[in-house]
Amino acid sequence: MRPYGEVLNDIRADKNVSISAIEQFGISKSRWYRFVAGEAELSLKELIDVLTLLTMTFSELAMAVKVPLFRPFSTVSMFAMSLDQLKTDVIETEKTVAEAGPDDYGSQVAQMVLYIRENGEYNATLFESLKELLMVTDSYTIFELNVAGLLAYGLTPEEFMIVYQRFARSITMFNTFLPIDVWGIAMQMHVQAIKKFLIDPKNRNRENTRFILEAIINQPATDDTVELKILRRLAMFVRDDEMLENPALDDLVKAFLDAAEREQTSVIGIAPSDLNLPLIWQTYRAERESFWQPAETTNHFPIYAAGTEVPYFEHFGKLFQWVVQGKHITTATIDRAGVSTYKLYRAYKDPDLLRSDDMTVLMRVLRLLPADLDAVVYSQYIDTTHTTWVQYVPELTDPAMYHVMAEVALKNYERLGSRRDLEVSFEYRALDGMARYPGWLSSPVANQLGREIMDELMSIDVWHDHEVRLVKFGLLAIDSLDMIDVWTKQMRRVYAKSYEPYRLIENILEALDLATFRAALLGNRELVAYYTLLARDLGREQVRDGSLWLQWRWAMLDYYEWFFDDPTALVSMLSNFVVDYQTLTGNFAMMMRYRSILQALGKQPKIK
Repeated sequence: MRPYGEVLNDIRADKNVSISAIEQFGISKSRWYRFVAGEAELSLKELIDVLTLLTMTFSELAMAVKVPLFRPFSTVSMFAMSLDQLKTDVIETEKTVAEAGPDDYGSQVAQMVLYIRENGEYNATLFESLKELLMVTDSYTIFELNVAGLLAYGLTPEEFMIVYQRFARSITMFNTFLPIDVWGIAMQMHVQAIKKFLIDPKNRNRENTRFILEAIINQPATDDTVELKILRRLAMFVRDDEMLENPALDDLVKAFLDAAEREQTSVIGIAPSDLNLPLIWQTYRAERESFWQPAETTNHFPIYAAGTEVPYFEHFGKLFQWVVQGKHITTATIDRAGVSTYKLYRAYKDPDLLRSDDMTVLMRVLRLLPADLDAVVYSQYIDTTHTTWVQYVPELTDPAMYHVMAEVALKNYERLGSRRDLEVSFEYRALDGMARYPGWLSSPVANQLGREIMDELMSIDVWHDHEVRLVKFGLLAIDSLDMIDVWTKQMRRVYAKSYEPYRLIENILEALDLATFRAALLGNRELVAYYTLLARDLGREQVRDGSLWLQWRWAMLDYYEWFFDDPTALVSMLSNFVVDYQTLTGNFAMMMRYRSILQALGKQPKIK
């Protein structure tokens, strides 16, 4: 394990952040260097301040310090990796974590995944132990969400009803920060809910139908979690049918299912948590009345709004309080681990009392993962610098407000000097250009923005997720192969160190997607071929088990060189794909963004 201070100081130097920038948080130069040497600690608030300054997440810090406790725990990844890696890396790591106490649930999960992969079924002893954990826990964080997704198929409807309600409530923590593997867990949970309570007629009633539909519709999703958006779209069709019988509904759903067939998504999810979209719709239309028949017993889901409110954490003290209460962790257990009851109770109101070592203790005892902390930071407005910390979420921003947010971020950068604000300003400027101006990608304005971004990124030696998001716009400065070599080396270096290869390759493919369009608009066939080759080289290992969105981007690589041989056919194909994407997901903003690009070619069929 490398000390927090040593790791953060190396990253500070790599990103050319001065000590004086850190001193603005009340951390003196001498205390900072004592922290670097492991002779002093930062408060949790100060740690957040430093991470924000360095545009880092807790997850990225955890990977840098290489502490077994801070591993990226994911059952989705455990199923995707090789058996050798599961045995030598994950299972051994979980044994190490278990040795530190206070429980060995992580080890049990890893052993269960191994057993399933080798035997094709659950281990009964492990299943009962992990099921008991879910039943006695009211508040789920990422660890319990992983357990819920793992056991969902094997739970009885009665057991699943309890777990699904807790899942639906807890998942709302991730409205603005959805870790890449959590969407896979969400798919498992929602599909199993549909199978156990909607497809199975004996468990079907109005109350169950309403709860499950609302849970799906309110499920956090991002542009790249296409499966969740498709499921949400279908859920909205069914929900709206109860509220107002629409004579055009069957035509709307037919268009939806036709698009799914064209894009090879008629079945979503992975067995046994896979869902046949045409089949579920046929079942609903044929047996519609039973879906809306009032329950005859009290054994049904409650009204969705009851018990599914979003947990709001003003600060980490509130998070710890919610978890302690919801996971029924005794103060005696926490006290034995190293955080006194007195300090814990005071921290509920004043988390500044907690130090980085206290955070480590609480994360171990409360079964918290770094991404849980990231979710809190990203979903709330936390006052960390005596001014309001503006939370930028492009996915939730109205496109008409992109230019306003760009100005807000730039003013914050000029006032506070935070690179995070500058990088966000870059991103909003690019989004605004693509949303408002056809042909923007090949314009001098885009090229100038790309150069500004390139200068900023190349001034630092290490990139994290915030910087990777900018790569797609920095590449707009590239006009020839002579300029691409340094970018390629950096992307390969970042990719090799990534703890979320699926998320990273999606970012890289999106970057190369926009860069390829620009190169094509400029008539540079050599660059188009290079970008396509690079995307294939970087993404080959991840696409097989990646998301549907990743697979779609991968398939599009086959068509890019058509720009030069048959541009009319290419634009027609892409236009049809964009329309299908909007039909399946309801993502109008994404469709408009691509329509703007296609309009610049001047030969595409009109997109309605």
